Amino acid sequence: MIIGMGKGLYAKLDTYMIGQADKVAKDRHEYAKEHRDVYDYGIVDWDYEVLGARCERAACVFFPGEEWHKFTTGSVSKLPDLGEFIDVKGVPFDRYELLVPCPKLNPDFAYVFISAEYHPYYWLAGWEWGSEMAKAPVKHKRPCYAKAVGALRKIHELQRICG
Repeated sequence: MIIGMGKGLYAKLDTYMIGQADKVAKDRHEYAKEHRDVYDYGIVDWDYEVLGARCERAACVFFPGEEWHKFTTGSVSKLPDLGEFIDVKGVPFDRYELLVPCPKLNPDFAYVFISAEYHPYYWLAGWEWGSEMAKAPVKHKRPCYAKAVGALRKIHELQRICG
């Protein structure tokens, strides 16, 4: 369900959707412990895995026609989270920035920022093309392109692009 609240549009995840996302997180986490060195910074912790899967599931509410690439073996760096070019970047708090790790940036992807601060309501704050993110400042210990929420494109534009 999509609802309007204070800052804009939110997706509300019901119990089934949360369970679905948590199963995806579990599958990814178990596979990563044995096979994947995520972003060359070690294995992603459980909380981050759950956050990512739930935010991706929330994106499915906004983009119902786009396939969710829930799980794959091997490299995930060239595979977007949804459809052909949508990559979700989930954060635990609204005040964070959209961050895309420098070595993983794909100029043809649309990076979507989703906050889980009001779980089970997920705020879709906006998005930006990878080619534009590459022009953003590099920040943080783990080098990432960063863009403030207020500077992101509105989600309706990406929904129109996706049809």
